[in-house]
Amino acid sequence: VHFDRRHLPHRRSREIVGFLGRRGVDLFEVESLLDQEGRDLARVARESMSTTAASSTQRIFLRATDFASPPPPFRTGTAGLVHLDERGDFDLEERVQISANSLHALIGHGVVDRLNELALEGSLGTGAPVMIRPSLVEDARSILYDADSQTYGGEWEFVVAREEGKPPTEYCLRVVNREYQITLVRIVDVLNRASRHGSAVWLAI
Repeated sequence: VHFDRRHLPHRRSREIVGFLGRRGVDLFEVESLLDQEGRDLARVARESMSTTAASSTQRIFLRATDFASPPPPFRTGTAGLVHLDERGDFDLEERVQISANSLHALIGHGVVDRLNELALEGSLGTGAPVMIRPSLVEDARSILYDADSQTYGGEWEFVVAREEGKPPTEYCLRVVNREYQITLVRIVDVLNRASRHGSAVWLAI
């Protein structure tokens, strides 16, 4: 019995297996050939889709050398303590520089969304300073603790912005976990200090 696998219709594979089996052909061998062909077809389809997507969209990744001073649309942030002066005015003391790597990782991992679920004095994610009142410092610290444990050891990539055109352009970040985790620790340290002194914290993300 002879058949050409290059022209074998996949949807009729089981019928053909039964037909050949009744004629003494090794079913295990035929099944293996068909299964391998199915896997090959699926692989080619995946690669074709990937190639098409890649060729139709330009992807620009943020370089590590630009983390501190990135080109648009990437951006950086800051964090620090809030002090109240003698006149009752707020004074913002900067304690942490948040790199573009860490800022977009905070957004991509959903940490900013979780912080925004607290009753903050504004909404994080606009770049403007937002105050975390002393009563919310512990909740914010718990969210950042969780963020560190959830991302440890993984590889993460986020699309920061998309620009339409021919071809469209995606601005992407491949997260450097070590730098991101150091930033998380530094922000948590600010929250710890605020907790000890009953102070508020501000974040600009």
